[in-house]
Amino acid sequence: RYHHGFRDIRAGEAIVREGEIISPLAMERMEVLGLLEEAPRWDDLTGALLLTTALTVALSAYVVRAQPLLMTRPRRQWLLVLTLIVAGVSTRLAVPGHVLTPYLFPAAAFSMLIAALLNVELAVFVSAILSVLVGFSAEGSMELVAYVLVGGVIGSLVVARVEQLSSFVAAAVYVALSNAAIVLAFQLRSHMHDTIGLLQLLGMAVGNGVLSASLAYIAFSLTGRVFGITTFVQLLELARPTHPLFRQLLIKAPGTYHHSIVVSNMAEGAAQAIGADPLLVRVGSYYH
Repeated sequence: RYHHGFRDIRAGEAIVREGEIISPLAMERMEVLGLLEEAPRWDDLTGALLLTTALTVALSAYVVRAQPLLMTRPRRQWLLVLTLIVAGVSTRLAVPGHVLTPYLFPAAAFSMLIAALLNVELAVFVSAILSVLVGFSAEGSMELVAYVLVGGVIGSLVVARVEQLSSFVAAAVYVALSNAAIVLAFQLRSHMHDTIGLLQLLGMAVGNGVLSASLAYIAFSLTGRVFGITTFVQLLELARPTHPLFRQLLIKAPGTYHHSIVVSNMAEGAAQAIGADPLLVRVGSYYH
């Protein structure tokens, strides 16, 4: 639940003096300031371990059953594992003990990266896993579970077939709108009509969409080559008429060049008709 008591705390104000009875308000202030941090309890650690194990088993079973091609591509497996590790560590740092930061935490960026580089079905499953992790870290907040799940799924669907930069711009807009809708739904349901607090949450929701899409695009641009995954950026580079191979073909074999253009146009039209990737088919026709 979102609290606004932290706005009443003034710098340098003493919370509890020696010998004074601790009031509920003082307890809340100390909790917000992080003065009540306790050493990790064994039951908390055991619960986190059990949850992590259950999610890992569920993901492994899903990959084996529903993603058999991934099992034959070690680099893509490493991409998935590293993405989940970074997501888990980031969740642990950004969510527990914070009020606004969980709403800014760009969980959708991890789902969008998986959708753009691997496939959208796996990205949706990863969104579900991340939503559970964030909700668990936020003391079982159903609001954050829905927030992360809906934003991750929508972002993944938007960038599932990335053919241009505008896909990430559209993802930022859609994720921001879905985040705002979830925030409004839960805040109105709780009958808490704090205008300032609601505006802060909505600001975090919009910032989350922009941050998620930006990070997803940066990671998409950098990790594709590292893990041997051909991205639309590389395909566009190969398809441009000024590419050195194209120029050599035009100068040394103009007839073959013209034939490649005609074949690629036909192949692109066929790809669009059956729902395949037109850009990939066009580039494949050029260099066949």
